[in-house]
Amino acid sequence: MERKTLLKQKLNLEYLLTANLKEVQFLQASEDVDWATLDRCYLSGRALAAAHMEVVNELARMK
Repeated sequence: MERKTLLKQKLNLEYLLTANLKEVQFLQASEDVDWATLDRCYLSGRALAAAHMEVVNELARMK
């Protein structure tokens, strides 16, 4: 994959990870926690982090 495309993917994943973290923090702070939603947020955050690491590793291999 082209370096420019990977950099865009990295930026998009970082944005999504930040949004996911904010959602998790919001859910944790709420008094009536929906544990199923919080669990889904954790799982999607882990998937986003794994995808981010793949992109970072691919960029590192290109150098």
